[in-house]
Amino acid sequence: MRCLNYLLMLVCFSVQGQDLRLTAVSQFDTETLEDCSSTYLSSNLTGKFQWCWNQISINQNTSGTSTLIEPNALRLTQEWAYDQAGIVNNTLRMYLNPTDNTNNHTPGNNGDAGNKRVEIFEASDDTYASTFTARKPAGWEEWLGWEMTMGDNYIPITQYHWLFYQNKPDDADSPGNNSPPFSLNVAGGVFSGIPASIGEVVLSTRANGNTGATVAYPTGVILQAGQTYKIVLHTIFGEGTTGLLQVWIDDVLVVDAPNIATLYTPTLGGGTNKFGIYNWNWGIQSRLDDILAQGVDHLELFFGNIKGERWSAQDAEYGSNRYTDVVP
Repeated sequence: MRCLNYLLMLVCFSVQGQDLRLTAVSQFDTETLEDCSSTYLSSNLTGKFQWCWNQISINQNTSGTSTLIEPNALRLTQEWAYDQAGIVNNTLRMYLNPTDNTNNHTPGNNGDAGNKRVEIFEASDDTYASTFTARKPAGWEEWLGWEMTMGDNYIPITQYHWLFYQNKPDDADSPGNNSPPFSLNVAGGVFSGIPASIGEVVLSTRANGNTGATVAYPTGVILQAGQTYKIVLHTIFGEGTTGLLQVWIDDVLVVDAPNIATLYTPTLGGGTNKFGIYNWNWGIQSRLDDILAQGVDHLELFFGNIKGERWSAQDAEYGSNRYTDVVP
């Protein structure tokens, strides 16, 4: 067993090839996290909610596109294998290796070349049957806040991008290719024609006029191995020019995008919040080969507790600055 003491976390692992999945001691192990109390808010209700990892149990020996986590009304996607998500010292650890079949359980979807997804997300409120259905009404607003630490062995991917957060509508009836109306991505350079640095966080929106055209907002924040980032996302769900997106990273407002579309149609409403790793490029053999040739054979993230608020125009809190209420 080897232990490496970095500035932000202590990581202990056994060296077996390049397998780094064993134990990790995260800097998030604090009294604040230990005192956190989980609450779940159905997507058809307004109020406050938080996901506290010290109170959430994940069965690492399950895999598939959707596994219900009780009693927190959350779902987990471990698309190919076990042991990709786990609670480590009050943090949610996400680890994804595209070619490791050691704990292979569920075949890749649609003949994917490599494993590409591990995410945790809100379960449906059972109003509709779809796993990803949220349908938060147009005009409602939502605030989300969390900390995210990059693994100490993180290597930026060039040319291709991946995401760590997406707002996902219902697969059954969303338009086009079911892409998220908006997401937080890690760029591999130029992002949808917009200049971006390798490893830069970029907010992507695709709900513009229901055309699926991508508009990208580079943040200027380039993720670094072993570093922790505070992220706050503020959304008003709307189509046409009635929506809004704001992003803060480490207390700096890096995206302020009013008068944009944040949902495809009022019928679909605001989507489900999904956190984790989604690298669709690993599902395409030529891109998988290219990324592996860059020396990137895994991605690892640590998420702190996730806190949120959701309000309608009838709530006193609506339209007020809730930043300090959700920021880590």
